[in-house]
Amino acid sequence: MAIPGDAAADNRLVRTPGGRRLAFLAGLAILAVVAGGVAAGAEPSAPRHAVWSANRPDVVLSVRTRRRMVALSFDDGPNPRYTPAVLAMLRRVGAHATFFDTGEHVARYPELARRTVRMGNEVGNHTWDHPKLPGMHRARVLAEVRRTSAAMRAAHVRESDLFRPPYGAFDGEDASAVRQAGHLVVGWDLCVEKELRGRTTAEATARLLAKVHPGSIILAHDAGSPDRARTLQALPLLLDGLRRQGYRVVTIGRLLRA
Repeated sequence: MAIPGDAAADNRLVRTPGGRRLAFLAGLAILAVVAGGVAAGAEPSAPRHAVWSANRPDVVLSVRTRRRMVALSFDDGPNPRYTPAVLAMLRRVGAHATFFDTGEHVARYPELARRTVRMGNEVGNHTWDHPKLPGMHRARVLAEVRRTSAAMRAAHVRESDLFRPPYGAFDGEDASAVRQAGHLVVGWDLCVEKELRGRTTAEATARLLAKVHPGSIILAHDAGSPDRARTLQALPLLLDGLRRQGYRVVTIGRLLRA
């Protein structure tokens, strides 16, 4: 999720009118990630132990678990400038992550998207070209999601059933379209770029490590603006710190099954 200045990169999703949580849960579901892709039109039941957003009761922010596991996620790729470096860092420590890729970038860099999955990571849907979804007609939202899924199929990339809206913003109409496409909306409760604002890399990483808890979903970016050089500087410190604290770094799909 490319956020101008990263001003919106926190754990709050946009508050918009909608029904009560139970109404949303009735239509939510997780498809089996290991089954290898999103089934068109499927609407699954809510994952166990999920922590839902207070503002958007159809968005998973983290997971309740006693296991020392956290999920790391990257938005906006794949990008040849940043994604290979991220993949190398993950491989160095035996970690895996969820990459919320745009269809436009998957179509442009299909081999990089395939490499991401081959290395044990998962790829989620982040729309075709990263539009702001609130206020967008339901049919267009559905087209954004489905066009991205089609790009992943054309690139022979196994897509998970996870979706993250650009900028973390969407409304009830968007939520309905995403459910119709068979996806679960996932947010985050910690953000690398948020902590980096106004701080040194070491300070930002220390703050993240102090806040992390079993079941956290951490947001970072492997594309977009501003320059992600500082994210790449922070990532080794974060991965090493999590390992010292006894955490396994896994995909969101794996965390949801914890």
